Order: sequence, then C-alpha cells, then structure tokens
Amino acid sequence: MPVPEVPGSVPATSGPVPPVPPLPPLPNYPARLYAVRGVTKRGRPGPPSTRLELPLVAPPGAPPVPTATATETSIVLTWSPPASETPIAYNIYKAGSADPINPAPVTAAKFERAGVTFGTEECFRLRAIQKVANISLESTPSEPVCLIPRDTFAPAAPKGFSIVAGSGTMNLGWDANTESDLAGYLVLRGEAPGDTLQPLTPAPITATSYEDKTVNPGVRYVYAIVAVDKSTPPNRSALSTRLEETAR
Repeated sequence: MPVPEVPGSVPATSGPVPPVPPLPPLPNYPARLYAVRGVTKRGRPGPPSTRLELPLVAPPGAPPVPTATATETSIVLTWSPPASETPIAYNIYKAGSADPINPAPVTAAKFERAGVTFGTEECFRLRAIQKVANISLESTPSEPVCLIPRDTFAPAAPKGFSIVAGSGTMNLGWDANTESDLAGYLVLRGEAPGDTLQPLTPAPITATSYEDKTVNPGVRYVYAIVAVDKSTPPNRSALSTRLEETAR
C-alpha cells in the first residue's frame, strides 16, 4: 500500500539520496560569505557555486609621516611601521601624482627613489596597504614630508698625481675626475715641510696638468691637487697625494 504524502514534505524517491557537498571552510578573518545552490523540484540540493567573500575589514589606518633624506644620486624615504597582526605594505606617492612611484608595494620600511635635483623641493606621502581575500585595502595618505636636497657631496680626491722638475719649472699632471658636476681643480703649493699649502690657481682650472714657472732653484716644494664642484658654495675634495720636488 503506498504511503500517502504529507503536505509540504519532499516526495519519496527511489535509491539513496546523494550527500550534500560541504561548504568550504570559513576564512580566518571577519567576512560575509555568499554561495548559491540549485534545488531540484524534488528538493535535492546541487553543489554550491563559487563562494563570494566580502571582507568585513576596515582599511588600515594612515601610516606615519616618513623621513626623507637625499644622497648624491637619490631620495631615501624611511618610516616606522605600526604593529599589526596583518602584513602591511606601502605605496609611495609624489605630491600631485595619482600613481605611486614604487613599481610594487613596499614591504620594508624604506624606499629609495633614484634621481635627485638639488635645490628643488619635492614632497611625498605614504599609503598603507593590507590584502584580505585578494582585495587590497589602501589607507588614507600620511601627512606629506618635503625636502629641498642640498649638494654637500664633495668630489673624490684627484688620483695619479705626478711631478717632473725642469729648468726653472715644475710640470704637474693628474688623472681626470669623473663627477658630472665637476668645476675643475685647484693647484696647491708650499715650501717643505709644507705645513701650509696655498693655491697657485685662484680659480679652478679644467685641465689635468699645470706648469709652475714661479719656482726658485734649490728650493724644495710640496704640491697637492684639490677637485672642486659647481655647487654653491662649492664642495672641495680632500687633498690628492702630496708630492715634494726640489726646483732646479
């Protein structure tokens, strides 16, 4: 005798009912999870659709104001990241630009931007980034940090310095420096022991040789070369090797 159906119940079917596929595990962060399952007219649920996760996580707070310094060839930004259980990365923006200057989010607390223009002000901001469920949440910007780089970087001391004594003259020569902002060289001279050297050239010369025709025969002289750049005020290198020679 057939079993009558109870109103509102699922009709009996022949054969075993397939197990309901389990949902994926819950995420380890606050989120709303959405999935869709189809149901047959007989009430059999199908497999769930791809799960959609909507994180209930607020964007990270604004990062601290970075510190900006200049090297001879770059701008260096450093900052102190706040403590966080979730990894934080950073984007760096130049003031007035909508795009970050870093090619990829920075996970360290330091970023070096190649290139520097001395005497020109530049301002930068940070934005913190946290990634949740493949969604990047970006913070509001930090307060800006601005700097006007100053050229305080002296050229290297000239190398390859040599002296050849002639009759009533001293012929000096040295290797050329490679700095792009080099203004030239100062030739310094003193009498041995050479505790104090005075410039023979009141202004930098661009040549890498010099003939001193103001020597007195029998006097022993001490020479050195100094490189000077075009900065205002100019930066001077350390002395080259000091050389002594007796005039003929």
